[in-house]
Amino acid sequence: GKSFYKKGKELFERVSNYIADKFGEKQITKENEAAKKGQAVGNFVDFIGRDIFKGAVVSREEYIRETNDYNQDKGNTYLLTDSSVSQEVFDSMVKIFTDTKNDLEKTGHTFLSDDMTVSSPIKEAVGKANGVAGTLDLIAINKEGVVQIIDFKNIIFNGSLTNTQHLDKVFTKTDTWTPKAEAWARQQTMYKRLLELAGLTVDTVNVLPISTEYKSEGNVITISKVSPLHKRKEKGYNLTKAVDEEGKYKISTLSNNIIELEEHERTNDIMDNDFGSVDEDMDNYAPPLDFMGLQDIEGAIPNQKVDT
Repeated sequence: GKSFYKKGKELFERVSNYIADKFGEKQITKENEAAKKGQAVGNFVDFIGRDIFKGAVVSREEYIRETNDYNQDKGNTYLLTDSSVSQEVFDSMVKIFTDTKNDLEKTGHTFLSDDMTVSSPIKEAVGKANGVAGTLDLIAINKEGVVQIIDFKNIIFNGSLTNTQHLDKVFTKTDTWTPKAEAWARQQTMYKRLLELAGLTVDTVNVLPISTEYKSEGNVITISKVSPLHKRKEKGYNLTKAVDEEGKYKISTLSNNIIELEEHERTNDIMDNDFGSVDEDMDNYAPPLDFMGLQDIEGAIPNQKVDT
């Protein structure tokens, strides 16, 4: 079965699943152990990042407990412990987010980062889904009310690949893989269009990628190192070179820790076909926006299991 957001009796398919179906890609199942480890660490990253941009950061021990409770609730048995995430690692992660927040504040941005769920009905509902929905990590809003979408991404550097090979997998398209950054661009482009359908002006789509080194012993994950992705360098190769050569991505002028993505053209075409464009008459559509205190989804349950 798939995971849905629920609003009353209506079901909204998760953005990630919707995109995977449209591009003919199989979603990684929760039985994939590498994915489960990545999700466990990624949730830790997300909780810290969202709180820092809210100005409400708590202790390392509290984030460990929050992450473990959330992961177990979702059926993920991998754990972080007080001894597997050192204060030094935690402080490094906090610094990445704090430095990025400071950069954005210098240009007059304010932030929303508290479980922002955006949704829209589909023109013609397919199966049990009435529309799509997803939760954004962060939007930064400048003094003119223009929005920048910023998503937090955890990237494992496990030591088995060189830095060059890791960055190639993130940015470089080959015959055997779609780069991570293209998948990010699909997701963020869809979020951008959903926000625009709601009447917001969105400037750019971005990711804040954090490089983590971790390993597991039994079900305990130990995080040994955390750094901004752009500081991962080796002789003759670095992130700036990688994004410059690919051309679709660039280090953001908002912060060196942020990568600006090029909007994904095919995703825009899918949005035009399935949801309408911002130029169309939207009078027949239900309001698509469900965050910022506007029309909160009643009983929204991310990852709720519904048989399909």
